Amino acid sequence: MIPDCNHNLEKPGVRLAVRIALSALIVAGFAAGLPAQNSVQDWAGEWGEYHLPPGNTELLGHHLTVTNCTGDQCKFWIRLADTQGSCNISKYIGKSFEIETPIEAVAELYPSSLASHCSLIFQKSGSDHPAITVKVDGDCSSYCSGKVSFAGTFPLRSRSAFFADDIESCYAAGMPARAALCASQQLSAQQEQWSQLDSLVSEIYPKMFDSEKQKKIIAACDAAKDPAACLANDFQQAINELNTLLSKWQTAEMQQGDPAEAKRKVAAITGSYRHTFRNGDMSGDTYWSTDTLEIQRASDHSILYSTELNFSNGHSCSKSGEAIYNSKGFFVDHGKNDIGETCYFEVIPTATGVDFGDPTGQCKETNCGTRGSFHNTHFSFKRRIAREGKVHLDSGDDPATGPAKK
Repeated sequence: MIPDCNHNLEKPGVRLAVRIALSALIVAGFAAGLPAQNSVQDWAGEWGEYHLPPGNTELLGHHLTVTNCTGDQCKFWIRLADTQGSCNISKYIGKSFEIETPIEAVAELYPSSLASHCSLIFQKSGSDHPAITVKVDGDCSSYCSGKVSFAGTFPLRSRSAFFADDIESCYAAGMPARAALCASQQLSAQQEQWSQLDSLVSEIYPKMFDSEKQKKIIAACDAAKDPAACLANDFQQAINELNTLLSKWQTAEMQQGDPAEAKRKVAAITGSYRHTFRNGDMSGDTYWSTDTLEIQRASDHSILYSTELNFSNGHSCSKSGEAIYNSKGFFVDHGKNDIGETCYFEVIPTATGVDFGDPTGQCKETNCGTRGSFHNTHFSFKRRIAREGKVHLDSGDDPATGPAKK
């Protein structure tokens, strides 16, 4: 909190007037040292610095991104990471600051009319080595964890915007390939395409996951004559390889299995399954829940299924449809989910019952609550009613014999 010299400064209007008056004095005192042209665009850029302390695996430092400066406003987002905690205003929140003088701007994060207001005061200085000093007026702790605040000095890092998803590495970048990636919107989009595809393929083939893969691609281009061209080529090659793997997997997933084996598997898993268990919520209350699965024959090589799964705190998963027997030995139902991604739902016969699979994780996205998932689900043959019939859900079910076992 900026110290008040008089209790009247607690009034928002007085506080703002004093701040503007002080700014006017600063402008008058330092006008001779200001560059000839000090426009609103002088605020735009990437401000701050990061470094990797010895023995640390996480970059520590701070950054302030200022963009879209028009009139007397600029969009900004700001982050600080320290061993004592972190503060963050995401770029997705879309906060703006008001430019009050050529060298001072203010962002009212919580309106000054509130008793617990929160403002950030930005003061720009220097021409040869520009920097922005951020001061905190009020209580902005809701944006922070630990014993840190947004206050600090942010030296100019780049007049051009950074585009890479790992912006902290952009601020710490000293190598040519990383600098090229951060400065190129096209390269960053290509990197994001690779990253999303790599994440998807890693879900399908967990053993292929390599957390250092991106670093290796970037490091390999540091010695190239044209790091940007090297990155474009290497990311595209990696994308092509991942697409080939994904295409092979999709073909095998959808290839129809042996007809005779399919007919046997359909007969083997048909029926209604129940699994009753003790559930609970965050308050500590407990209650009975019942998971259900109903499987009916649709044809000699396909089934109709319907399942309801229950999880803690009232979350659930619900899915139904037709699944076709494939060459991998299980039934699969595929289609676009509510967000336009392909959901591959697997009904997997085992020696003891039926498992579920959601290899790409997309079935969970629109069929489950936050705590719900199709992974690690098993319905035992011991809990099957060997007939086709509708299973009635009853979350309050309290069987006298206690919870059923899977």
